[in-house]
Amino acid sequence: MPKEQYIIEAGAIERPETVERGEIEKNTGQTVLRGETIKFPLKRADIGIPNYTECWGVRLDKEGKVPETPIDVKSPNYTGQIKEMKWGTTGGYVIICRYLEGYNSIDKQYQDVVLNASANLNEDTEAAANAYFIRLQSGDNVYDPETDKYLCQMIRVHYLNGSSVYRNPKSDSQMYIEVNGDVVETKEDKFYNNKFEAGKIVNEAASDNTMSKLKTLLNVVHEMDTTGIEVKDEGLYRHLSMLADTKPDLFLAKITEYKKNVSNVFEKAKSYNAIDLTKDGVIAAGKDKVELIGTDIPAKKGKMIDWVLLNYLEPRAQEIISKLTTITNKLN
Repeated sequence: MPKEQYIIEAGAIERPETVERGEIEKNTGQTVLRGETIKFPLKRADIGIPNYTECWGVRLDKEGKVPETPIDVKSPNYTGQIKEMKWGTTGGYVIICRYLEGYNSIDKQYQDVVLNASANLNEDTEAAANAYFIRLQSGDNVYDPETDKYLCQMIRVHYLNGSSVYRNPKSDSQMYIEVNGDVVETKEDKFYNNKFEAGKIVNEAASDNTMSKLKTLLNVVHEMDTTGIEVKDEGLYRHLSMLADTKPDLFLAKITEYKKNVSNVFEKAKSYNAIDLTKDGVIAAGKDKVELIGTDIPAKKGKMIDWVLLNYLEPRAQEIISKLTTITNKLN
């Protein structure tokens, strides 16, 4: 059975394998080769990508499982292993990644805080240079997912990987793509796939016939709306459908940004011990005066935040978000 390989193609996709060398015809105003020409292999150029990226994922416990709540990098139950997830997936969060040879983790915070990596980097060595840039070669680059496990993971989640679903969708640049036989999503494919997803969100928001979800959705994506049109209730569905159809990438990016901000509100409340998630279906919050901000939530205590993020258009979820935001804004 053939050994599995991880292959990327960097630089120009249609890169010629050879160049012709011969005598240049003079006084023609053009570069014209005359006489006998000889073909030479085209030397592969080095391509440097920053050894730094944001990745959407989750930190795993030492058993390799996803914990119910985000795990601290200094916890004895964390060994630096992360599971990458499609950007915006519920339960995930941003992890800053860096590849260092010899380190069994690409979690930069874990490298620096627990393994003291930055302090151990000698600026005069080649290893220090590799800490800032990863070198690729134009054309195919072949890696072994077993021996180069963490390098492959870093390349897979990098914001310059045009095939990556783990990078920030705002990163529209690419310097390489994956060519492992998988179908590489073209920009045109991505546009139409995003158009379908954005349209589906609008249709789901309109399904309850109350206008409340559509109004919330418009508030979520309002920053991308440059039409200047004053939208009345009867025109909400048509207007949102137009935005989703003409600018689906930006439409979905605004929703992802909103969910990230909501997630940050919950994380801030946790950091101040200002939220109580210990009772199934009930969320209480407050620092000095605790109040119920959500009841009868159809989720158990470890999944209630996920429910709010997944159902962010629901009036009940919006009430929780609004109340918690008001509480956390007073925390300093």
